[in-house]
Amino acid sequence: MNRVEKTSAAENLKILEPLSLWKWLTMLALLLGFPFLILIDHMVSSFRNSRDQKVSHFELEVEKITGRVFLEQEARIQIQEILEEYIKLCEGHLCNQYIIYRAGFTSSPIPFLSPEGFRQSLLYADVKKLRLYEKRLKQIIPGIKLLKWDSSYKLLSDSDVLLPKFVYLKMLESIFSRLKRCRSGNEADRRYMDQLPLVQKFYNDDPNLVEFIKFGRLGRFTNSNGLVQFLFWNDYYMSINAGDDISVAGFLAAIDEDSLPLTFGIGRFSLRKSHEWKQDGYALGWVDCAGKEKDSLPFPFSRLDEKRWARWIADQPNGVYEKDGLLISLRRVNSRLVVVAAHSLSEVDRALERQIFITYATFFLILSVSALLILLNRRNDGIALSIKWQILSLFILVMALPTVAVMHFGRELLKDRRQFYENEVFKKLDRIRKDIEENKDYVFRYMEILGDEFTTAMLKFYRPENKQPFFGKGLQKTIEHYIDKARVKHLYLFNAAGREVLKTEFKDGERRGLLPLVSSLAKLKLRLSGKLVQDGYSGAVSLMDLMLEETGGSKLADIQAILKTKKSSAFELKFTNRKTYFFVGEFSPSCRPGEVFIMVFIIKDRKFDQLYLELMLQKLQQEEKTGSKVQLFYGENAFSYNRYFIPSTVKNPFFEYSCDSPDSVALGKMTEPTRYAGTSIKDSCVLQNGRKFLLYSFSPAGIESFSALLLYDYAEITNRLESLQVLLVVISLVTLLIVYVLVKIAARSIVEPIQMLHEAVERVRVGNYRLRLQLPGEDELVALSHAVNSMSQGLDEREKMTKYLSKSAVEAVKSGDGVALGGRKVSASILFSDIRSFTTISESHDAETVVKLLNEYFACMNVVIEQHDGDIDKFIGDAIMAQFIARDITGFSSRDMALKAVKCALAMMKALAEFNADREKKGLFPIMIGVGINSGEVIAGNIGSPGRMDHTVIGDVVNVASRLEGMSKIGKFTHVIISRSTLDLITDRIKCRQLEETAVKGKTSAVEMYEVLECND
Repeated sequence: MNRVEKTSAAENLKILEPLSLWKWLTMLALLLGFPFLILIDHMVSSFRNSRDQKVSHFELEVEKITGRVFLEQEARIQIQEILEEYIKLCEGHLCNQYIIYRAGFTSSPIPFLSPEGFRQSLLYADVKKLRLYEKRLKQIIPGIKLLKWDSSYKLLSDSDVLLPKFVYLKMLESIFSRLKRCRSGNEADRRYMDQLPLVQKFYNDDPNLVEFIKFGRLGRFTNSNGLVQFLFWNDYYMSINAGDDISVAGFLAAIDEDSLPLTFGIGRFSLRKSHEWKQDGYALGWVDCAGKEKDSLPFPFSRLDEKRWARWIADQPNGVYEKDGLLISLRRVNSRLVVVAAHSLSEVDRALERQIFITYATFFLILSVSALLILLNRRNDGIALSIKWQILSLFILVMALPTVAVMHFGRELLKDRRQFYENEVFKKLDRIRKDIEENKDYVFRYMEILGDEFTTAMLKFYRPENKQPFFGKGLQKTIEHYIDKARVKHLYLFNAAGREVLKTEFKDGERRGLLPLVSSLAKLKLRLSGKLVQDGYSGAVSLMDLMLEETGGSKLADIQAILKTKKSSAFELKFTNRKTYFFVGEFSPSCRPGEVFIMVFIIKDRKFDQLYLELMLQKLQQEEKTGSKVQLFYGENAFSYNRYFIPSTVKNPFFEYSCDSPDSVALGKMTEPTRYAGTSIKDSCVLQNGRKFLLYSFSPAGIESFSALLLYDYAEITNRLESLQVLLVVISLVTLLIVYVLVKIAARSIVEPIQMLHEAVERVRVGNYRLRLQLPGEDELVALSHAVNSMSQGLDEREKMTKYLSKSAVEAVKSGDGVALGGRKVSASILFSDIRSFTTISESHDAETVVKLLNEYFACMNVVIEQHDGDIDKFIGDAIMAQFIARDITGFSSRDMALKAVKCALAMMKALAEFNADREKKGLFPIMIGVGINSGEVIAGNIGSPGRMDHTVIGDVVNVASRLEGMSKIGKFTHVIISRSTLDLITDRIKCRQLEETAVKGKTSAVEMYEVLECND
């Protein structure tokens, strides 16, 4: 720093030039500006990256929405869901009709109306409500026509007309025959097939027509006129009489595809599903490029600018676009129709702008507050803050940067860690998916183990003496147990000749179709093991080969290899285009070693898939690492299934999945793309109980009937993130601790020494001149402490010297008068005291005793004199000269000071009496003193030479006071002698007696003297 020298009247001082304000502000800007700008730049970049990540997430969502619409906008899917809801409504009201019709009312709650009339009114009201449902259905599905029947399978008169009429009547006859066959339980009755040839011919021999007649699932068929139709039928049932089901009514629905608008599927899907996305800010719409259908562009598209948007959308290929603050996903359904999903980015952009504004505002606020503190605390062009606060503020500002950086980077690290952990979890879930898809052999092995257990259990019921070899109480329960455990569809037991010994009873015509194949497999197994017994019933192997070839092209050689390799084996075959899983096992009773039995049981594709998933579920639960964190749920892909998830063996499930609970419905809706289109979904969800999970929905390869759902408990990720967050907090606290330690170190090395110097100067200022500082090191502060020590030592020496000076001399030095010779007149009262016979005392005692006596005597008298505002001018041997000077600054007049001098003399006599009493107690001799007081003007000042001077008072008043002290021996009472001038000042305050006028030494005339007797105080 620059130092300049300025001349003062006292001496030359070196003055530190103050640092200008612009330099302070420039230093602050350089100190904080660049680091903060670098940090702000990184933070803004981070904010923009966060914005880009959100936009990427929105891109995936809008693409997912358009993809789902593209997959599920088929009219068939939407019609199926609408008809299912219609069926639920109709079932309830038709059941009400049946109950009302069967109910016998004995009275009517309505006056003037008979019970029968009341029942008819109820029936009419219910029928009217049903008609309203039908009317609403026809509004929702344009062109739908209904053929309705009652409980006796008679066509109702209000049914719609379908042409050609005879074709639909034949179709209804087939459906009614099928329903009656099911009601009678006669599985062999196949008369429902009699009417099919004509119907099939009308529908171009579509092979799916048979399945439609049998099960009524919604089908899409093209008739001979080239018209595409959707057909659906359903028969309502009601349970009465302890569970017996009876038909109440039914309907056949026919919908011409051409009667449906082009946007029917998208419109219905949007109406039914868009609420799932609307709450998250997503919008779904469409544009007809040909302009024949009305466009639908909901918010956030502007209504005022809808035509421009429609033209722009029509010209764009499939993809995701960011335009005018919107994120738009386009997917063309066909040459005319474009599906549009959009999400507004305005809130994201506003959030980014807010974050950037807050960041810059915070930076500006820090600089402003710092500059304001400098401005408000400037004194004498400097900073009026203590050094401690200056250093503390400096370190806080400097260390705030790494602290903020740690917090910011920690937040970014948490985001990255969260994404990393979620990706790791989804990798684990992918591995679980692969395990599920690649463990079909594990299920075959389970079937074989279960088959062996089954055969062992069957041997307990072997009775060779009976015509029926397997017989006994509990046989049926054992069979049912293993059938349920393995989800067996059919069970057969053959003897060595291939004859059927035991079979399960199922009301399913498919069993008879399977019997030749199963019998052939049993004979093949016996033949390969060399145990086939020829009894004329075994049949030709060529028939067996033919049956195997009809199962979908399976090779006989492969089946032979499987059956020949193992005693019990499980394998897969196709039958009627459906996967069928067989177990073929061979066993012999121990009591009849030569007798052989072949057990065959069959699991159909749906049941096998369910068994497969159950085994994978159990395997997953048994794993220590993932068993408690991951749970597997599964549900049917069939659209008509009422529940999303099938009850299974899940232990302590995360949610109530076996019924339509809120969690089940919410998760089911999230996984609908998997059920309907096989689309895998990776997402997160929060259940009603507040628990968070990662969700992975997929359709396992090789499993056609079910979709699977994996839920991973998010608690583990949360715990990891919380641990990381705690670590970041600890790091931040450690950073702050470092700041504190650095401040303490700085305080110890800078602030504390300065505080010690300040305290030392303050103590020196109040008179503690013996203070010494000891600081470690050799820096400037240590040098300053040495200077303070030198100053203190010098002041201590001067303080000691003041003890040799009078109070007036000291005050003269302080006031600056003690450096020049000369004096001035002042009014004063001068007191002289002397020890009587001191010469005799000195001669009769040694010097130490005399000096000790004087010291004790002077100490006693000094206290008395100071108590009365007197000032000892000097000690003259055994005499004391004290002055009582009247000064304006003290507020005491000449009269006051004269009175103080007299009181002081009387007090000295009293103190002397106590002093002598104390000496007598010690066996020492007493002493006597005399006091003389005179008042008047004296000369007070410095007398001597420039090299040695004395500050005292001189004049005739002083001389007379000395002579009066000498005359005090003639006093008889107090020995305190005053002059006439003193008496005139205080005559009303004292009592005295006049002594004989006597000429004193140095005076030509006699002096009036008075002995003070007492003071009237």
